[in-house]
Amino acid sequence: MIRKLIWTMILIAVAALMAYGMRNYPGSASFEWFSWQISMSIYVFAFISLLIFVLFFWLWRLYRGMVALPSRFRGWREDKREQRALAALQTATIALQEGRFAHAEKAAKIAARKPSAAALAALLGAASAHARGDQSIASEWLNQLDTHPEFADAKILQETHMALDNGDTARALTLLDTVSPNLRKHSLRYKELLIQAQAQSNNWHEVKQLATERKTTITTEQRSEWMKRAISGLSSDESLSADYLRTLYKDMPDDVRDDDEAVKTLVQAFIQREAYADARRVIQESMRYRWRPNLLPDYVRAATSDSVTEQLKMCDAWQAQGHNDAALHTTAGQLCVRSELWGQAKKHFEEAIRLAPSAMLYSSLAQALHGMGDKEGAQNAEHQASAFHEVKILTP
Repeated sequence: MIRKLIWTMILIAVAALMAYGMRNYPGSASFEWFSWQISMSIYVFAFISLLIFVLFFWLWRLYRGMVALPSRFRGWREDKREQRALAALQTATIALQEGRFAHAEKAAKIAARKPSAAALAALLGAASAHARGDQSIASEWLNQLDTHPEFADAKILQETHMALDNGDTARALTLLDTVSPNLRKHSLRYKELLIQAQAQSNNWHEVKQLATERKTTITTEQRSEWMKRAISGLSSDESLSADYLRTLYKDMPDDVRDDDEAVKTLVQAFIQREAYADARRVIQESMRYRWRPNLLPDYVRAATSDSVTEQLKMCDAWQAQGHNDAALHTTAGQLCVRSELWGQAKKHFEEAIRLAPSAMLYSSLAQALHGMGDKEGAQNAEHQASAFHEVKILTP
């Protein structure tokens, strides 16, 4: 609007100048051509010259537009193909995330017709075909990336993911060795695949090392999860000594020590190696800040003839802290049985039965009563254990 107004003002100014000139500064222009002579006002000549210039200017623009029409049509068709390819890429990405893998691969084929979108379409097509379980088609998609060197690392990561899903960890590790240094340094996906490959290969030392690296792109939650898995894997390795497990426990981060499953696995590994004192120490330290009754059965298994007294004192300390539950009384009763403290064992089992009765507790009570010489009471407890067991079986 402003542009039109400016041009209108310019035309008005030009017309005013011409009218002023024609009135105050008259002049003429003459032309001879053979026997013809043309004479006109200089201002009329200027106006006609302007009209001729404008006419030729627009004719020239029309000519250029007609000459450029085929190329403009080709550009229009190219833009349509570009838009169609982008829309197909978007459809393929959404369908892949939604689990519509066949639809995603179909859209990827449409996008692959555009050279600029072919590489990304190949990645989406490979992921879709792999998700469908068609590994040959997935490999064909990935082979299309050979002509796109900028997608070399992306191709390796996708091939590694496929190899891990297919259980081929050796190939996955081989592929990960070929990625670029920049990807090793900055890629979270590379680090996740590397740890996953090492875990599948049971290389728990490498998993632990990767999970504890200071300069890593792995999040704190992921680091803790992989560290827990490394602890479980290393603890179940029978070739490792108790000294190694002690070092492993010393290096455990606090968030991993707070995981019941990781601690339980380590405790059982100590017990398996007859390092009972270490197992008891781990359990007691784990109970220091949070009550963890699922560790109490291992606390009994870690007992020795010279440790029961101290363990019973620890049970009393836990009870004084307010942990007066069935699991603690069961543990104390079993420790009393180990020391043949039948009266105390009877007391603890009766309290545990009051809190959470079970067939196992009635059987343990019968054992304590046998130790006390109360055969009749032991028989009654055994009958109650049998009846409790039968009721549990009949209950749907």
